[in-house]
Amino acid sequence: MTKHHILISGAALLAIVTGVRDAGAGHHPDDAAALIVDATLIKPLGEEGRVGESVGAGGELRFLPDDEIATISIGGYGAIGRPSRDKTLRDIYDLHFNAGLKWERSHGRILIPYATLGLDVLYMTTHEQGADGAAARTLRGSTLGVNAQLGVLGHLGDGFVYRVSATYLGAVVPGTGDDLGGLVLQLGVGKTMGD
Repeated sequence: MTKHHILISGAALLAIVTGVRDAGAGHHPDDAAALIVDATLIKPLGEEGRVGESVGAGGELRFLPDDEIATISIGGYGAIGRPSRDKTLRDIYDLHFNAGLKWERSHGRILIPYATLGLDVLYMTTHEQGADGAAARTLRGSTLGVNAQLGVLGHLGDGFVYRVSATYLGAVVPGTGDDLGGLVLQLGVGKTMGD
């Protein structure tokens, strides 16, 4: 699967989410969606210091209906392996769809905890390092993954939102069999639409 296929998959997921939302009980004046831009850090887990961190940015469209406890989001990110002479580096491109629950008592809350589960489409480039620090080989491939996310979001004044989250991402790196289990940390700000 190429990056082109991932983009097509993302557009299809967006169309599905939008269609499901519009096919619901009808539009309510207090329905809202937020477009959020995130800073992203991926910390490998269980790799015993063999794989380095990846840093990048991402974005998501999150639906925030005020009269429901459900939250749905579709998004993605790109994170590039931080340079290191003695660790394997991973460039990770992700598209994901998440659904879960939020705990919100009143409109305009500053602190809204949430939890979601999701499905990821991943494209990865793994740069293995040789003994002298030079790249020994590069592997590329696509795979599916799953995630579990805990976070906090909230409204910041007139139409702005923030989001802080920690996500466990589970997948296997194609071609190597390596476990991609990692912690994805994100901090984002965005603007609501449809208020």
